This record gives sequence, C-alpha cells and structure tokens, in this order.
Amino acid sequence: MKKKIISAVLTALVIIVVTSSVSAADAPTISVGTVSGNPGDTVTVGLSLENNPGVCAMILTPSYDTSALKLKSSSLVDGFGGMFESDSKLVWVNAGDVGKNGDFMTMTFTVLDSARKGDTEISVTYSDGDICNWDEKNVDFEIVSGKIEILSDGTGTVASTASPDSETNGDGSSATDNDHFHRLLPSI
Repeated sequence: MKKKIISAVLTALVIIVVTSSVSAADAPTISVGTVSGNPGDTVTVGLSLENNPGVCAMILTPSYDTSALKLKSSSLVDGFGGMFESDSKLVWVNAGDVGKNGDFMTMTFTVLDSARKGDTEISVTYSDGDICNWDEKNVDFEIVSGKIEILSDGTGTVASTASPDSETNGDGSSATDNDHFHRLLPSI
C-alpha cells in the first residue's frame, strides 16, 4: 500500500514538472536581437514576438547603456499595423488584437565614441498594465535581452552613465503612459 501511495505522489510530481516546462516554453515572449558595430557606427536591433496570444497595445521602455549607445530612432516593422510613437518609450496601439509572431519593432542606435570594446546589453521593460488585449486584460510577456557587441574601443570620453529618463518625453516635459495612448487613440 505504501509503495502505491509513493508511486502516485511521484507520478503527480512528474506531471506537474512536465506541465510547468511546457507552459513556460509557450509563454509570450519579446526577444531583443543581437548585432555588432564599432564606435561611430549606426546599428539596428530588432524586437520580435513569440507565442503572442493577441494584443492591441504596448508601452515598452528601452534599456541600454547610455555611456556607450544613443537611441537614434525606433519604428514599427512594415505590415504589423496600428499606430506607433516613440520618444523615451515605444508606444504601439491597434484597433483590435494582433496575434502575429515574428519581427515587430526596430531600435536604431549610434555607438558612441565613448563606447568600450565588449558586449552591452539591450533590453526593454514594461510595467503592469502596459501590454493589454482588446478586452483590456493585461498580457504578460517574458523579455529576452539582446546585445550589441562593440568590436573596438572608442576614442572619446564617457558622456553619461545615467539611464534613459522614462518619466519625460525626452525634452524634459512630463508624460504619463496614458498620455501616449490618448494621443494615439483618436487616430485609429
């Protein structure tokens, strides 16, 4: 009898572990690409979606080393649809859920003269409620960081080690996440 109970418990544990692994592998994911460049180069890093359950709005904040990189521009990949705006945040809104997977956005950086040889991480972050579907339900995505491999040392000095200001529009004026949505919603 004792062996049957132990066997049943072990079977239940195996099922839980296998089910957990499968669901983690199917989690919605935003992956940031990896590229290389030298100081002075302009490089473009892609963002892609995997296991996208369908979303209609995202607010993403780029995360990178401002002493090595300057975000020059960002854009929505052709064919993805919706409205896109970027300043210190990447804001996308669509008039319905989009369940596409694959390339989604790009971020173009200038590798600064102050950059040093080696890898510098590139990622995006978001807060609770920044990614949602048409039913206004939050959708959680795992974030997989990418990198820019800087191939040689720059000749300049370090300009700044501050992180990008996520509380302003890049010009010092204040903006809330909802301001981004409200500016875009009348357009769709």
